[in-house]
Parts: sequence; structure tokens; C-alpha cells
Amino acid sequence: MPYLTQKVAFSASHFYWNPRFSDDENQRIFGACANTQGHGHNYQVEVCLQGKIDPKTGMVINFFDLEPILAQVILKPLDHQNLNTQVPYFQNKIPTLENIACYIWEHLSPPIRQAGIKLHRIKVIENPSLYVEYDGKADLPC
Repeated sequence: MPYLTQKVAFSASHFYWNPRFSDDENQRIFGACANTQGHGHNYQVEVCLQGKIDPKTGMVINFFDLEPILAQVILKPLDHQNLNTQVPYFQNKIPTLENIACYIWEHLSPPIRQAGIKLHRIKVIENPSLYVEYDGKADLPC
């Protein structure tokens, strides 16, 4: 079965802070990322889909059908946002790369499934040397 991968990019700010830790402990564990003023990234997300090729269109999914799903699930809620304060999902979760991957997976799976295809894997890239890949299995405690 073929795999189709679409990339989407968004910019967001965040900081790492665990309210159960002391200020010193947050600084020790998270370093510069614990600065509550935040810092930003230009994230890239690769969404890999698996499905049968539609004999009428020759595609797993029409890009014109996929694009609004990605915009609604990823761009609209995350782009140019402070993840800590503007995205309710992160009110009680530290917006680490791993938790961002969980957010995207949890919110993207239902509309992709409704489109009759399978969300195979996502890759969330923070910078060229740091990224998370997730396939929806129990690897991450989402």
C-alpha cells in the first residue's frame, strides 16, 4: 500500500515549566527553555498517510481535500501562538516536542480516518538536529 507524505510548517513560541518543581529545579532541568518569556521555533510537520490508490483519481487522497484538514488541525490552532497560554491542550502539559507530536496525532487522526485513510506517521521537526517521529502507538504517554 502506498504512503503519501505532506509537509506543513508553523511558527510558535513556548517555554518549559513544571509547576510542581521549584524555580531552581525548573532552571536546572529545563535550562534556558525555562525562561517564562518564551522562545520560538519554525516547526515543520511531515504527515505520512497510508491508503489505497483511488482508481478514479490515481491518488491516496486529493491534496485539495487534505490541505484544509491540515490547516484546521495544525495551522489554525498552533501557528503564531504561544503554546503555553493560547492552546488549551497545553494548559496542563509542557509543550515539549513530544507533547506537540501527541497533540497533532490526537487531533489529526479522526478527520484522516473519516477521509477513509490511515494516519501512518507524523514527524515534528523543531530544527535540523531535533525532531520527533510518532506512529500513534503507546511509545509516548499522550
